[in-house]
Amino acid sequence: MNNDSRLIDWILRIAVAMQALGYAWLLGILNESPFLGWLWEPTDVGGLALGEGTALVISRTVAAVLFVTAVSTLVRPSRVLLYAMAAFQFCYAVASWQIGEGYPLSTSWLGSGVLRQVAGQVVPLLPFATGAARIAAPLVLILVHWSNKRKLLGVSFGWFSEWLVRVSVALTFAGHGLEALSMHPKFIDMIMLSGQRVLGLGISQSLAQTSLVVIGVVDLTLAMLILLFRSRLVAGYMAFWGLITAAARLIVLPVVSTEFPAVGASEFSQRASHWALPLLLVLAWRVVKRERPPKDD
Repeated sequence: MNNDSRLIDWILRIAVAMQALGYAWLLGILNESPFLGWLWEPTDVGGLALGEGTALVISRTVAAVLFVTAVSTLVRPSRVLLYAMAAFQFCYAVASWQIGEGYPLSTSWLGSGVLRQVAGQVVPLLPFATGAARIAAPLVLILVHWSNKRKLLGVSFGWFSEWLVRVSVALTFAGHGLEALSMHPKFIDMIMLSGQRVLGLGISQSLAQTSLVVIGVVDLTLAMLILLFRSRLVAGYMAFWGLITAAARLIVLPVVSTEFPAVGASEFSQRASHWALPLLLVLAWRVVKRERPPKDD
């Protein structure tokens, strides 16, 4: 494994470990998650109706497995644990979908035709889009860490890994872009509180809403560009923005609280794939550009 492969491998390992720790803390300590709600809630609202006691046992068991996965990923990655983590992330998206967790996107602007009916069926599936990068991260690590072939000019990052990253990142940015355009209240609060705590500025709600329109359009544009072009500039901006939006949780959410301890750190860690996966593309495409053979005169 050359230096570029090692760097890609370790970025993935650190990001996946952070993500696993973030969810382990959420499920094991905070005890507040769509996953727990899905296990607990009655079937008429999309839950599995397993009861409070059983739901808590399952949630805390999964938290323990995720903690072991985080440690293992840094010390000696395990395929079994990484597959289990990807399966958990998929189940987490299913849980959010089934119990209607999240901000409902409006489809009224589509009129009353077939397009609105189709959108009405697709919108509830948004958790699978916003969670796509988190589902993909452990799978990409499996593909990269156990690659025995020299791919993509010496980097163990083959075409399937590349497209898994590109599609998952595009889905995540597109999902968040749609949430921004729908004026997600959480995003409005985040902009206003970040402006106040970081810059000392009093950002009005109307300015925050205008900012969300810009952010939403940019996110959707980036989602299309990352699929159409091998652009290190696009991937680099996505990595930067993914890190900024993840770090905003450290500023906005309570870092230390008796009721929800370290919730900001947990939310930040859960989103490690939002910056790590685009960063992989920057590194892999840098190698391609550097090692591309010169053209004949």
